[in-house]
Amino acid sequence: MQNVSENSLDLINQGCALMAQQQYEQALAKFLLAQKDSPKYIDCYVNLGNVYSCLEKYDDALENFKKALMLDEKSSTVLFDIGNIMYLKGDKIEAVKYYNKADECGNLTADMYDVIAGLFIDEQDYVQALRYINRAIKLDPMNGEYYLEKAKIFIDQQKATEALETLHELNKLMPDAYEAYDMLSEIYTIKKDYDNAIGIVEKGLDRFPEDVNLAYLKLKVLTSFEKDQDALDYTFFLKESGAYYKRETDFALLEADVYLRGKNVEKAIECLEGAAKGDYSNQQLGFVLSTIYLKSEQFDKVIYIAEKMLASESELFYAASAKFYLAQAKSFRGDDDAEKVLREITKEFRRITIMNPSFYEGYVYRLLAHKALKEFDEALNLAEYMKNLFPDRPDGYVFKYTIYKDMNDLEKAEQEKREALNIDPSFVF
Repeated sequence: MQNVSENSLDLINQGCALMAQQQYEQALAKFLLAQKDSPKYIDCYVNLGNVYSCLEKYDDALENFKKALMLDEKSSTVLFDIGNIMYLKGDKIEAVKYYNKADECGNLTADMYDVIAGLFIDEQDYVQALRYINRAIKLDPMNGEYYLEKAKIFIDQQKATEALETLHELNKLMPDAYEAYDMLSEIYTIKKDYDNAIGIVEKGLDRFPEDVNLAYLKLKVLTSFEKDQDALDYTFFLKESGAYYKRETDFALLEADVYLRGKNVEKAIECLEGAAKGDYSNQQLGFVLSTIYLKSEQFDKVIYIAEKMLASESELFYAASAKFYLAQAKSFRGDDDAEKVLREITKEFRRITIMNPSFYEGYVYRLLAHKALKEFDEALNLAEYMKNLFPDRPDGYVFKYTIYKDMNDLEKAEQEKREALNIDPSFVF
């Protein structure tokens, strides 16, 4: 403490309070005054580094953290902070070097180990990620987030057994943690293990019978395993108890899935429209209703919902879907501007896929728009591109099959159908 004045400590406290309120420029002014007053006090430079980092002035942050390191070269906190700046600057190799130095100096917290694990997760180095997340758990064994992170690492490695063990450990340690029930039921569903999927949810409901989120998980499991009558019976129970209306949109989407599987389109529409109440700003709800109305040739409703969706802020997938459905509905309805809208789709979706090359639906909608315009060469080129992009999926062959059928080239259509079935024999045309 001999290197710091009382005035500097007061200025640092004021700066930290301003940082907590996200008033970074004002905090910076306080820390600069403190540093000027006590130039040999390490906390002045640490706080300057932190505030510059919040202001995204990473070079200034690094300069101050290195000055702090000159005052204490064994400070694990400062070494860790420098690692973070290197990570933010995109120099992951240097970040790891500083993290390792910080680890060697000891005194890292569980949160610090969690951050280091996150870096290795980003790099898909799961051995190192597990090493550090296990250290976080050892230091803070009651933090459920670390167990969830560990389970996700195992899931990324497709190690379902280890993920299940971790989640059951969390469930035993913290039976109130909803996320454990959620992830456990999801993994068991993927493994097609109905008894364990429904069992873990029922375990949660036995403990928390009024929990609407666990009720949603139960209905999700029932619909995923196509236990349709059980799902409808449970839906009736949820409506009677009032729980249904606490997450009405989510429950309605699952209920509608059951009705659609049973080809009861009217009931599906009824429950979805009941949840929408004329407001289609919920993107998934609007998308499902648009899909149903398009298939049932209720084009006016498709256009109405698509325009409502486009008027609200939508994720890329839903915005793209709304634009395409709008174009298709106009085309099927015979609107004068239908062709113009379809051509705009081909141009816009080309731009979208250039900017977002992994946006799969963009290629699909471009292809379908070209197909609707009878621009078959363009559509075939896109289908071929999709075959090369996703060689393990039958999609490109299926699209070529539909295009050749539209072209009345049945021989080539059958050839593409055979190729699709070679990849996925269960695909239904």
